[in-house]
Amino acid sequence: PLRDLARSVVSDALSRLPRRTEFCVVFPPGSMGLELEPVHGLGTPHPVGCRVKQLCPNDPGMGVDAAVLHASVHPGDVLAAVDSYPLTALAFGDAVSRLRSLHRRTRTVHFGRPRPQPR
Repeated sequence: PLRDLARSVVSDALSRLPRRTEFCVVFPPGSMGLELEPVHGLGTPHPVGCRVKQLCPNDPGMGVDAAVLHASVHPGDVLAAVDSYPLTALAFGDAVSRLRSLHRRTRTVHFGRPRPQPR
């Protein structure tokens, strides 16, 4: 039942993202090697959640391998949830605080990536 609830929460968070490809990355303890920025345009009058502004592969405290980071995460990817806790409805500062509070342990981050628009 708890696993089903977690899936439901993550699914709800990802459904708030318009036309996105979804994927997860497991980050070991330490920095995720990401610079984040607020997300605008998710149906709220103020920016919420966070997305990847740029990769920071030279971050000295980074816990993830730089090659793995570059192969999986790209600028513009939205962080939908961390360990099944939705981030898309949180204010940017609250989402970043949640991520920072977990830096000493392994965490699974659910991402949404904009799908290319058909031509």
